[in-house]
Amino acid sequence: MNWGIETVLRARINTANDLLNRINALRALATRPDRIWVEPRIEGAVAKFVGRVIEPPPVELSILLGELLYQLRASLENAIWYLAQEPREGQTGYPVCAEEGCWTERRTRNRYRSVPDVKCEYIRSRQPFALGNEFRSHPLWQLHEFAKQDRHRLVPAVATWNQSITFTTFYADSVPDSMPMIIRPRFADGDVVCTLRLTDWWRKGSRLADLKFDIDPSLPTGNPGRGRPFVSAAQEYLDWVQETLYGLLS
Repeated sequence: MNWGIETVLRARINTANDLLNRINALRALATRPDRIWVEPRIEGAVAKFVGRVIEPPPVELSILLGELLYQLRASLENAIWYLAQEPREGQTGYPVCAEEGCWTERRTRNRYRSVPDVKCEYIRSRQPFALGNEFRSHPLWQLHEFAKQDRHRLVPAVATWNQSITFTTFYADSVPDSMPMIIRPRFADGDVVCTLRLTDWWRKGSRLADLKFDIDPSLPTGNPGRGRPFVSAAQEYLDWVQETLYGLLS
């Protein structure tokens, strides 16, 4: 049966929304405060504090995320096939370019061949290379890479947290200005949450055990870290695809 493109895309996006609701329900169970902690490590004159997940997220979270990635990536492919005046099996598809030069390469041009010029310009404006060296943070790049990875191996859906860390010591109520901190706005299991440069004041007058932590396990929208997708980015992917489809079909 030959359904219209609006019917197909609406069904895919509705399915993606259903999957996102199930992801969020599981994510709430996988990110309780009692399942995370911060592990201190000393490396010379530097103290590194590593976020650890006490209990990993359920495997079903990765399964659902993989299904969501598939529906969103397929939506883009379906839209291009519909727009192409002469679609070609195995060639026509939504291009993904990390570098501007990629757009004019023959292989890429074959993907959008026979798509109206005005639509091609819109697709070009939403390519990862628009972010320059930060192309890996682009939703399309992440969506493409993780959907491709999921076809070969299960994508670890690592839950993430914003953290509000308060440092207190036996000698002071706050960290002195002479002890600069680098704090990550979000982290996944095994990531360094923050780094302290241990000054002479610290090494002589304080102990690592004097540090106290308060962690706020709120879930931000985040980008993948170390090649692992944050489940909290799923909404970002969905929003980006919906906006792109609207621009393509309007």
